[in-house]
Amino acid sequence: MNIFMQILMNTEIYKEHVYVVILCGGGGTRVWPLSISKKPKQFMKFYSNKTLFQETIARALEFTDISRIVIITSDKYVDEIKKEVPQILDQNIIGEPMKRNTALAMGVAAAFVYQKDPSGVIINLASDHVITKLDIYRKTLLAGALVSFDKHYLISVGITPTFAHAGLGYIQKGAKIGEYSGMPLNKVTGFKEKPSMELAQQFLDSGNYLWNANNYIWRADDILEAFDKLSPEIAKQIRKIQPFLGTNKQNEAINSYYPDTPQEPIDTAISEKTDNLYVLPGDFGWHDIGGWQVVYELGKKDDNENVVIPSQDINNNFPVIIEESNGSLVYSGKQPIAILGLSNIVVVDTGLGLLVCDRKKSNDVKNIVAKLQKDGFDKYI
Repeated sequence: MNIFMQILMNTEIYKEHVYVVILCGGGGTRVWPLSISKKPKQFMKFYSNKTLFQETIARALEFTDISRIVIITSDKYVDEIKKEVPQILDQNIIGEPMKRNTALAMGVAAAFVYQKDPSGVIINLASDHVITKLDIYRKTLLAGALVSFDKHYLISVGITPTFAHAGLGYIQKGAKIGEYSGMPLNKVTGFKEKPSMELAQQFLDSGNYLWNANNYIWRADDILEAFDKLSPEIAKQIRKIQPFLGTNKQNEAINSYYPDTPQEPIDTAISEKTDNLYVLPGDFGWHDIGGWQVVYELGKKDDNENVVIPSQDINNNFPVIIEESNGSLVYSGKQPIAILGLSNIVVVDTGLGLLVCDRKKSNDVKNIVAKLQKDGFDKYI
């Protein structure tokens, strides 16, 4: 009997231990001015009557119940989270007083789960991704949870690349150790930072690389042990906070120990150091809303390839008129907008800010945000 047949015997057991941790702290400056620090993109509606965060919660409920969904976020977003999904237990919302990157966030969330269930297996999700193939998504992540629960592997779900992407890191696949639910499970042999376009094409052609989307699945006990071994400075702070998680002293402990903790992403703190990381391929229509170009690509097109994003306020949908124009994206949140005789542009008007740009240059919006910040116009970002 191979290891995966053995794992099947634990199918019902592991489901009682599945938790979902949602990281909900990003600023989303690449989709300014709709996404601003006060209310970033995960709290915006792009393609439905649900925000990206609400869509993430809906997907999380495919894996577990609401009592085992944990949110780690900036403390300034706690009220918004409660407003958007009031069913989430207050104690399951962990507010961070400052940014300390993903290693500490994931470590503290794992410690929180461990306090509830030492055998808890965690599916880590971002709050601002779009998934278009939900059945495959559910199958893939549950496969990762089952393998992680039974074999104590740290699992990365790498995204099967569809083109040469220079804006993402890559996971290098090593030896295949088996197959589960029709998907190969491979040893991870390396990580590659954002490559040149030439190197990205080589990665794509080789078939040995997956996009690194920071999709991780692991048991709470295993990842905490990995922190102890591989990132002791961060682990020391996590262990100080751990006894207070889930108690009325939680916020006090987090506020006390966060400032002295190093800022580090999970990739360099754990993933690049461990010899216990394996990867499953993700082919479930994954998209990171990393700019207006992605918003356009996923949007519903009219006959001239134009996309209109509805107003965030369903009671105030302002008219958008597009004449003799094509390939453009338009959003109006405060007043009517008309474009005439223009192609491949982005127009976003929120009342707080107005963006007009070539759609192909829209990924550079972050530079505008940086300039606004440098010039002291923080209230607009």
